[in-house]
Amino acid sequence: MRDTLDKLLQKMGIGHPISPYETIPYDFFNEKNDMDFIAMVSLTGKRGDFYAEVQVIQHVEGQERPKFNQVFFMHAKHEHKDVYVVDYMRILGRPVHGVYKGWFPKGARFFSQCVTHINKKVMPDFEMIYQTCFGEDKKGGGYSGGSSSRAFKQDVKVPAMKTGKF
Repeated sequence: MRDTLDKLLQKMGIGHPISPYETIPYDFFNEKNDMDFIAMVSLTGKRGDFYAEVQVIQHVEGQERPKFNQVFFMHAKHEHKDVYVVDYMRILGRPVHGVYKGWFPKGARFFSQCVTHINKKVMPDFEMIYQTCFGEDKKGGGYSGGSSSRAFKQDVKVPAMKTGKF
C-alpha cells in the first residue's frame, strides 16, 4: 500500500495530522479485569517511519511483570516527499500484508474499530473485529458493513495471543 501520510491516517480513522517525533495514544483501563488497552500511531523523525500498534497489558496478581499482548502492528517506510509504503502488518499474531486481497483497507478498518472501542471505554472483542474485517461468509465474500457492534461487549475474554516481554 502506497499513499501520503495524511491519507494513511485518514484510512486508519485518525482525523488529524501527526508531526515528526510525535505519538498519538489512545488508552482505556478496565479495572474489573485489570487490563489496559492501548492503541497508538507514531512517526519517527522528520520523514521517518510510521508505526501503528494496539496492545493489551494484563496485570496478573502475584506476578511481578504484566502480561503483554500485541494485537496489531503496522509499519510504513517513508519513500519520497510525503509518500509512505506500508510494508508490514500483523494482526493477532498473523501477518496479513500480501496474504489477503485488500489487506490494507481491512487492516486499517481493524485498527480504526479497535480505537473506537478504546475511546468508548469498551473492551474490544478482537476476534470478532478480525472476523468482521477479514472473515469470509459462506459464499467466499468478506463480511459486510457496519461498526462491528457485535464486538462491543463489556466482559469479553481477550483471546490467546502471542505474549512478549518488555
